[in-house]
Amino acid sequence: MSRTLGSLTSAALVLETLSLRASSDAALPSNLFENRTPALRHLSITGMRLHWDSFSFRNLHSLTVRMVSPWPLPIGMNGPQTLGGGPTHERLLSILAQMPALRSLSLLNCLPYHTEHLPDDHSIVELRDLHHLSLGGSGLQCLNVMQSLSFSDSCTLSIEASKLDSETDIFDSILAHIAKHLRRIHGLDPIETLCLDITTLEPKLTVSCYRTAHMQDGLPHYPPPDDAGYPPPALQLRLWWQHRQPNQAALFHELIHRVFDVLPFEELCLLSLPIVDSAWTEDDWCTVVGPLATLEHVRAKGRGAIMLTHALLDHVPAEDLDAPLFLPRLASLTFDNVNFRACPNPESPNEGFFSFLPRVLAQRRALGSGLRTLVLYECNVRPGWVARLREVVPSVERDRCDDWGELEEF
Repeated sequence: MSRTLGSLTSAALVLETLSLRASSDAALPSNLFENRTPALRHLSITGMRLHWDSFSFRNLHSLTVRMVSPWPLPIGMNGPQTLGGGPTHERLLSILAQMPALRSLSLLNCLPYHTEHLPDDHSIVELRDLHHLSLGGSGLQCLNVMQSLSFSDSCTLSIEASKLDSETDIFDSILAHIAKHLRRIHGLDPIETLCLDITTLEPKLTVSCYRTAHMQDGLPHYPPPDDAGYPPPALQLRLWWQHRQPNQAALFHELIHRVFDVLPFEELCLLSLPIVDSAWTEDDWCTVVGPLATLEHVRAKGRGAIMLTHALLDHVPAEDLDAPLFLPRLASLTFDNVNFRACPNPESPNEGFFSFLPRVLAQRRALGSGLRTLVLYECNVRPGWVARLREVVPSVERDRCDDWGELEEF
């Protein structure tokens, strides 16, 4: 590999696209192509160390630099830059300032090293043509780079930020900055689809926001993270901790509440919120989705789906018929991996979810807000339970569900 890279030291006057990838600890020569590539517009470097001080590519339309893992950090923020670390903050801005036509920028594990927030009078580089920005690093690294760039309202964001133990409230700062970008809209569609995904082994919350409501054959579709079959989301935000936390469930819940508090979801139509732990309560559902009067389609999972059903039952107008109905435009529910034999109400230990759910949906229908569609995904259900649900919901769809045979009672 080193011999091959060492041969790339002659000028490349007509080269337009360059993609270099290595799985070993390879370093690019400091005089790559003699720094003479006037036609180069697309540059992608993965897993290779750079001489940032001699980085002289200009007028790029797309730039991708991805390190497999973070390289050793420079000794000091203002000192000379060593091979393998990210550039200094000032050097990165000077590099980007030479690319006013840049349309796509992706930097992973190579961001400038920071120990504190930028001062109020920090420099800003304007990238008017930037369509997509992807950053990966510590929370403070991502935040400081975002705050140093000015780009169009339509620019899509992909941010993967890890929280260091020393970074207090960094996720709040990132959310607040992203909210400013998403709210600075002129003629763009609002956020209509929100998909959250939780990974517990490596603690991570993924937030994907789309400016359209995805439907397939009349059914809501909730794109999983990194689904290449869909246009990129307006925002894909991954927030993760570097190691498992002792109060992990509570941290996830607090962060989810912050997402709903800060980001603009006033016209949200589709929501996927697959929380399965028992600590997520009916009140949590009411707090995060209660204000979303435009919400029509919700996907819930496991115990979280049962708690959502409780919210649908308990928050309906009783004596005051003019009181607002909880989720008044709700048209479909997708329940993922729900135990229909579970007891949803400790006060009624003999009532399983298979009879509780039809009772709730019948009440919604009587109030003029019945569901149009119920989708059961990987739920163990009996044909008799499905028949009961079809009495109160026009369309009940099953996907990857196991039949348990008929049940004699309801």
